[in-house]
Amino acid sequence: MSTRQKAAPSPDLGLVARQGVVWQALAFGAAKLSLLVSTVVLARVLGPDDYGFVALAAVLVLSVTVVADLGASQALVYLPRSPRRLGAAVVIGLAGSSLLALVWVVVSPLVATKLGHADWGAMVATLAAVIVLTSLGMAPDAILRKDLRFSRRLPAELARGLTRGGVAIGLVLAGVGPWSLVWGEVSGAAAFALMSWVMAAPELGPARGWFDRSEQRALLSFGLPAALNGALATAVLNVDYVIIGAALGTTAVAIYLVGFRIPEMLVLSVFQVFSQVTFPIYSRVQSDLPRLSRGYLLSLRVQSLYGLTVGATIAVLSPVLVPALFGEQYAGAVPVMQAISAYVVFRSLTAGAVDLFKAVGRPQYGVLLGVARLVVLVPVLMLATRGGVTAVAFAQAVAALVFAIVMQRVACHLLGVPWADLARALSVPVVAAAAAALTAAVAARAFGALSEVAVLALAGCLAALVALGVLALLDKALLKRLMS
Repeated sequence: MSTRQKAAPSPDLGLVARQGVVWQALAFGAAKLSLLVSTVVLARVLGPDDYGFVALAAVLVLSVTVVADLGASQALVYLPRSPRRLGAAVVIGLAGSSLLALVWVVVSPLVATKLGHADWGAMVATLAAVIVLTSLGMAPDAILRKDLRFSRRLPAELARGLTRGGVAIGLVLAGVGPWSLVWGEVSGAAAFALMSWVMAAPELGPARGWFDRSEQRALLSFGLPAALNGALATAVLNVDYVIIGAALGTTAVAIYLVGFRIPEMLVLSVFQVFSQVTFPIYSRVQSDLPRLSRGYLLSLRVQSLYGLTVGATIAVLSPVLVPALFGEQYAGAVPVMQAISAYVVFRSLTAGAVDLFKAVGRPQYGVLLGVARLVVLVPVLMLATRGGVTAVAFAQAVAALVFAIVMQRVACHLLGVPWADLARALSVPVVAAAAAALTAAVAARAFGALSEVAVLALAGCLAALVALGVLALLDKALLKRLMS
């Protein structure tokens, strides 16, 4: 092993992780706040049917962007860096995204027809631009993640979120209608790609090296399984929208999406922040199993503390959240939000497992588990549509619990971690979440005479303080690490 390879784990990865999470949180926080504002405005202005149609089309195309570069960007994080390899990744990304965009354009009339708006095929087709534009920004973004320069990812995420939200809101208020969401997505993807290249400023090397077959094979041998893993995870995350749209219509999609949006933004999106940090760090210590195991359990403690606490609090406060943000026309989203809050709580228990599989060179584990989950989930959700959109949400929660147990079993086997250690890692988060939820419920009832916004602010703050109090009492070491 070379001197350079031995020195790779030398940085204080705990400090790097904390700093990375902060920068990622700032980036995602700004982007998701913009998304929340645009969701509220668009949902109110467009109404459930129009908003449900365009939002579902946008969800579908954003799902495709996960595999737009055929996993080349993920391979860049895992493999040694070189200008030639970066150039090859850009070529693969452009080729893969262009092919996927062409397929999207071809099927867009069918998508529009299936969703009940056959005359909006051009609107759906325009979203193909998002696939190519997003792919253009993925390679330089991967370089920033590999180099652990998380602070330099902030401008690109800010540019995407603020541009997307600003354009969409401006156009819908100007009377452009459903097209406003489409142009918001396209402009946001363009802003992300441009700013990623500006912030990374990577060296591509001579153009003749971009088509090196050996480099392309190296990228694809790791990238394709990783991309398939991402595609399966995205399919699992979004198949419910497709099933609801096909069985119950676009109005039901809007109700479901409104119920999904807050838990998704406050919990699942935060896990994306962790993922952007944990994968490159796990990759750095992949050969040091004890260190990797300790890091994984610490990550699980932090992520489950956040996921369980916030998810449980949202479930309790959803009867206030939905009318306050979206209006009474979305009242049917309250039980959906409660069920999805349980879903994100269970998803918090699997956070980091797929990143672990990739980091130890076993992305196929995530692929196999993703296939199994999708095979189980599709018929279960189709059956659940008979009970309406709320039944679909509860089915999602039950499936998430089952696969949380399975995925943690596989992760523990890989690391040689006993179940007792896993249970200890989860014990304090479970207590903190229960205390926070109880506090939020009592506060919501006590402050019920106040405005909805005041109730949300007071109950949320009290729940957070109680969760921190539980952490201070039961796990001072973790609290100290989080505050340092």
